[in-house]
Amino acid sequence: MRKMDEMEISNNTKAIKWGWWFSNLALLVWGLFDFFKTRAISPAWYILIFQNAVWYITSLIFKWKSGDNDGRKELILFPVGVIFFLILFSILIHYLPK
Repeated sequence: MRKMDEMEISNNTKAIKWGWWFSNLALLVWGLFDFFKTRAISPAWYILIFQNAVWYITSLIFKWKSGDNDGRKELILFPVGVIFFLILFSILIHYLPK
């Protein structure tokens, strides 16, 4: 197997970005549709949330390993943000009319 040149790497990176945006948008639309239809959290929400959490955590780890200390700080603050989001989302779900 041969190594990719710069143009192929650039094209693959752009294709991955477009695919990532499409899957995020599709999962968001599916999740919103199911939520407003059934008032329940569908698997689309879980996939969307975990997909973006994995992306964010790995980007912070790579940032940290490359010597950027901001990645380490953000990696420590990430669980705090997740807890805040879960509390906010739980309050929103609790007070929405059923």
